[in-house]
Amino acid sequence: MLKKTTVIISLVLVGNLCKAQTNQSSIYIHTMLKDFYRAVSYVWTNATPDVSISMVGRQLDSLAQKYCTRELRLKAKKTYETTSFDLLMNENSYEIVPPESLIVINDTRPNSYIVSYKSIDQDASGKRIPTAVTLHVVVVRCKDGYRISEIK
Repeated sequence: MLKKTTVIISLVLVGNLCKAQTNQSSIYIHTMLKDFYRAVSYVWTNATPDVSISMVGRQLDSLAQKYCTRELRLKAKKTYETTSFDLLMNENSYEIVPPESLIVINDTRPNSYIVSYKSIDQDASGKRIPTAVTLHVVVVRCKDGYRISEIK
């Protein structure tokens, strides 16, 4: 009976430890994604007319190097250099207004997260209109931590 009780207690403790590690990983990933999107937003909102497109591209590539897989980084860099399309924001509005509107939640698919925020966009006449942005992000574990592998 004592062995059976010890085994049950051990299984409960191991289960709780695994759950705690999963929660810690999830918290880390949520924080990482928020840091990444705040940084990308900062690059774009501070790009003035005197800042060249290539400088913005270098800053975005630096962020991709830190937060994204090599494959996504190279794809984003090539896409930006050939079309000026920002794959990291999926060409959505980049100004996060207000900053606390940036939210990260777990998606139903494994390793997937939903990043959403409010922004201000402009229509064809230049009128500023509120916009809700939602991105689906896939994160993978690499030898040096977690990295973004896909943005939809």
